[in-house]
Amino acid sequence: MSANEQCNSELIGKVFHVRSHGLLECVVCGELFTRKTAPAHAEVDCYPSIEFCLLESAQGGEQCH
Repeated sequence: MSANEQCNSELIGKVFHVRSHGLLECVVCGELFTRKTAPAHAEVDCYPSIEFCLLESAQGGEQCH
């Protein structure tokens, strides 16, 4: 690949938040990584964790928060 092609190609990656003790948190899935393990995670598909509640209150309203 020429230098010109490299400048015009798209870069795809992930964003990480820096947390305490230098850990990096993936903004997509929320998992924590070290600076050594984060690059490998940036190359894989991940998804946001899904939280849902299977409990139903006796009054019919939401019970989970």
